[in-house]
Amino acid sequence: MESPIQAVSNWSYLRKLIGRIAVACMVLVAVLYAFVFALERNRRQIVHKLSIDVQRLRVSQTTESEIRRLAQKYGGEYAGPKNGANSYQPANYVVSVWNPGFYIGDLKRAFPGRRLWGAVAYLPVENGLLTGVHFGIGVQRADGLALDASVVMTGSKPFAAPEGLSYFVHQAHVTGPPTESLSVELSPAATPEERGKGFDFNLSCLTGFRECRHVCEVMPTAWKDLPLERRIQYGDGREQMTDSECRERMR
Repeated sequence: MESPIQAVSNWSYLRKLIGRIAVACMVLVAVLYAFVFALERNRRQIVHKLSIDVQRLRVSQTTESEIRRLAQKYGGEYAGPKNGANSYQPANYVVSVWNPGFYIGDLKRAFPGRRLWGAVAYLPVENGLLTGVHFGIGVQRADGLALDASVVMTGSKPFAAPEGLSYFVHQAHVTGPPTESLSVELSPAATPEERGKGFDFNLSCLTGFRECRHVCEVMPTAWKDLPLERRIQYGDGREQMTDSECRERMR
């Protein structure tokens, strides 16, 4: 049977051991998150550079070889005719950048305290020339609601914009998981100023410590160009509350 002195000594040693383990765990977590923050900043910078390169593309003018070089620059993927197939068949180049995270099964998860986000550029090619552009950024809020912001560059035929408009901001009804969406459509006649507004993404929504609550924060300039009467109307009037929160958070 151990003496009281030995019991106190053993307990003291155990407390020191637990303390050292706790400190080691805290240091390990701090190092891990420092690495995660560095990765996030790097990937956010990649998204910024990608958006600049995509903004410079010209529908019906940019060649497939130029699109291929852009895709290779960012580690993009190619989906199109195999070698030896008709070179005039449609092809699609996809470039994507995602937040650092980990997988549980097939689902990607963000590190605790961080958020899921991604940026994707779809670049379809036909007859050797770019036929359109879709560049989108998605961010998931802590409560699971997705903020989906995108810009579409069309050819001679508009997608959602009325005929004759070179810059058009609209919202789409999204089925499935809860989502706020905002999209800009640019025609070949869009001016440099309109292109700049369409690609004006607030990338702090990806990595900032303060969470962006609404899609208006992801595309602030485009949101200001969307009249209240053209925004999605809900039976409970939530669009008015969203507009009020947007004006408050975008000051």
